[in-house]
Amino acid sequence: MDNGIREKTVLLKELDFEILRCLYKAEFMTAEQLSIMTGENPSYIRNRCLQLCQAGLIKRKTVRRKAVNYITKKGIKEAGLSPRNIHDPKLSRYEHNLGFMDVCTWFALWRKFKDGSYHSWIPFGQIITERDFNAAREMSVVKYRADGQPIYVSADKNIHAPDGYFRRPDGSFAAIEYERTQKSSNVVVMSNIKENMKRFRLQYWVFDDPYVGKVLHKLQAEIGPDRMLVYDIRKFRSDLDRYIENIPKVISAKSGVPRRSCLGSMVEPIPLNRIPLTPDYQRNLALERR
Repeated sequence: MDNGIREKTVLLKELDFEILRCLYKAEFMTAEQLSIMTGENPSYIRNRCLQLCQAGLIKRKTVRRKAVNYITKKGIKEAGLSPRNIHDPKLSRYEHNLGFMDVCTWFALWRKFKDGSYHSWIPFGQIITERDFNAAREMSVVKYRADGQPIYVSADKNIHAPDGYFRRPDGSFAAIEYERTQKSSNVVVMSNIKENMKRFRLQYWVFDDPYVGKVLHKLQAEIGPDRMLVYDIRKFRSDLDRYIENIPKVISAKSGVPRRSCLGSMVEPIPLNRIPLTPDYQRNLALERR
């Protein structure tokens, strides 16, 4: 660990492995987000994160007076996950990453469905985050140096990358975008929406700034609600606060009541260039080539 502190040994529980798997997919997560994901109260999760930090499996950093947690290489190895790059949370990306994790957490909430069942809507393990698809990125040789060494570029270089995506029950894909601040122009946002339409049958756009929301609702009217849905992050965060209030204060190990995990099984990420073009775009492309 940092500052020459000797790492402590911790006996890992299933809950700890679940925390590590969540952090594997995220730039960082707060105790509150992990509390919802795992179904245990924030105070207990905070305590487990401190122990995982002391064991060198995760790191904790205070950003804007908020403690955030992120996985280490040792944590990845201990959890039996494939190697993946790690880095300290960047202040410049903090608000965006925090918001996107709130969005993912909201999607993963347990809900009561029309058939009377109660379960997570889109388990977090099924949402492919930017960290996921970047780790699965494919590289292609574009040319060779004078000494014969190949020069590689990512195969998805010219593909707009959403903040996340998931596969829908019908096999098509849906993109998730968190638009926190105003872009330089509406043209940029529209361009991103159109690029997403090439591979994603449905797009979920979540905004923070009211002006951004106004722009997105206007674009939604042009695209159609069957292809694009728009939400306010404030509504999401209000739902998350209420959900946390209903998480049992007594941990599941003592109460015997199974916790409601929002992680689910983790799916293998598909590189962006491997996501098939939508039928609509394929037809338009075929017409253009005639």
